[in-house]
Amino acid sequence: LSDHLSAALKGRCVVVDGRVGDKAKVAGFDRFNRDPKCEILIGNLQAAGTGWSCTATSDVALAELPWRPADVTQFAGRCHGVGRGVAGEPTCVRYLLAAGTLEDRMCASLQRKAAWAAEAVDGDPGQAELALEDQLLAALAAGKI
Repeated sequence: LSDHLSAALKGRCVVVDGRVGDKAKVAGFDRFNRDPKCEILIGNLQAAGTGWSCTATSDVALAELPWRPADVTQFAGRCHGVGRGVAGEPTCVRYLLAAGTLEDRMCASLQRKAAWAAEAVDGDPGQAELALEDQLLAALAAGKI
């Protein structure tokens, strides 16, 4: 997929995936951050999700989903934080999904896992309310209420 996207974008992107060596990764990250003609970085979570700071954009899009919410957080963190992203712009993470697909179900699973982790670690009442709502809906569906 990255080869097809790269060919269609004709020099306006850089690819950082498992086929790229360490020096080429660094060069790709540098080009993306510094070259205004390089509008898109195409990468996978393993190769582009850690070890660099993105200063060229505050927007990221995921076309592949990991199994752990922490991997999404780490990936989004390339554009979020002090010295990262575009100053004054909020970080925006987009999920490129098609309704009814496996990725759609994985996204829902990631959201549930993230909510459980937030509730367990932070005691976030917003997440607790979400869990309570899910429990009430399940009880209604089972005819227990």
